[in-house]
This record gives sequence, C-alpha cells and structure tokens, in this order.
Amino acid sequence: MPVERLIIEFVHRTATGDACAPFERREVCRDFSHWLLKINDHLCPDWDEAKWIVDTEAKKTRGRDPINSQISELKISIRPTSEVPYPLPQKAMNLAVAAGVYRISVENALR
Repeated sequence: MPVERLIIEFVHRTATGDACAPFERREVCRDFSHWLLKINDHLCPDWDEAKWIVDTEAKKTRGRDPINSQISELKISIRPTSEVPYPLPQKAMNLAVAAGVYRISVENALR
C-alpha cells in the first residue's frame, strides 16, 4: 500500500561529528555537506537516495489522472527549520516536481 504523504526534513550533521560554529550559534550553516535529508524518519546519506525514495513513492500513485498519467497523487510536506539554508528546501521542491508530484506544502518546523 502506498504512503499518502512524505515528510521531508533537514538534519544538520558534520561528517566528522565535530561541532559546527555557525550552527552552534543558531545561525545558518551554509556548508551544504553538513545537511542530510530525512524522509519519513529515514535518513538519506545523499540526494540520490532521496530522489529514489520520492520517485518510488510517486510511481505508486501515478496514472490516476486520465488527462496526465505522469502526475502523482502523492503529497509531500517539506519542513525546514529557520536554520536551514533556503536553497535546500527549494532543491527538495524541485526533486518532488521532477517526480511528478504537485501536492507540495512547505511548513515551518520547530527545532
């Protein structure tokens, strides 16, 4: 049974486990290598895996629209905190659109 909604969140983590000074000061960390995607509690090590998950789930609800069979009925909620650099939620939205998902919401997540 396909999931009805994917929740995409962003997790800050350095590869070495060391502290990140901007993030510790509650500022925006602009080092994109420090940010991972979490999709429905699954931590994705890279954007390729995130794309695979979104594509796989979108395919399960694709084809229900008689006019455009490439559209998916999957819903995606993107939940960035205020510390997440704005290009990352935008990239997540592009990932969803490329998979044929049009039911996308962006909601503020509390840290």
